[in-house]
Amino acid sequence: MRQLQWQERFDIGVDIVDPAHKRLFAIVDKIMELYVERHESKFACVEGIKYFKAYALKHFAEEEAYMRQIGYPGYPAHKRHHDRMRRETLPALEREGVISGGMIPKMQCCVDAIHGGVERVHILDGRIPHSILIELLSDEGIGTMMKKEETL
Repeated sequence: MRQLQWQERFDIGVDIVDPAHKRLFAIVDKIMELYVERHESKFACVEGIKYFKAYALKHFAEEEAYMRQIGYPGYPAHKRHHDRMRRETLPALEREGVISGGMIPKMQCCVDAIHGGVERVHILDGRIPHSILIELLSDEGIGTMMKKEETL
């Protein structure tokens, strides 16, 4: 069973970007399949996450270069999103070793909400006292935020 599925409505119509985004979905789906459905070893999942990180970093560099080349006006905001992924999300995936258990439906809901029109989605650790206030009232926040970016 596929966990995260690419949907055609996610296409933005840019030939060098859409296939890379589809590939990112496919990689995450494979990692979750290995862990959740086939109960592969943590090693297989960790290796999958390493591959995802390498591919994501390559994609970020290529997409940012393309945005600079065409003078995309939303480039600074999009680069900040990539920078946050580089700084927070990718290292968190490596620390955790896998997206598993209750994170699977949370991630799917985030993706669905963003593509359904919600501007931002936050995932917080409810075990941390005052996590909502810290997220809302600090510059850095403590959770993971996914947000809708302007399309190319």
